[in-house]
Amino acid sequence: MFETVTYTWILALIVVVFSFIKWYISRNDDYWKKKGVPHIPRAGYYSMYKEIKEKQPIIKSYECHGRRRS
Repeated sequence: MFETVTYTWILALIVVVFSFIKWYISRNDDYWKKKGVPHIPRAGYYSMYKEIKEKQPIIKSYECHGRRRS
């Protein structure tokens, strides 16, 4: 019983910490928007991960066929 309660508190603490970290990192994402300056918004974490994941097979294909990255 106490193990379940402990795991629940640990999980809740982890969620709170990650939420705080995400808020802290992205708190100024709309800085230029508030100033009225045209800008390209920062990509989300999932879209950045997806883009990197899609490029890996292409990079490996180039390396196999002799083309080098600069």
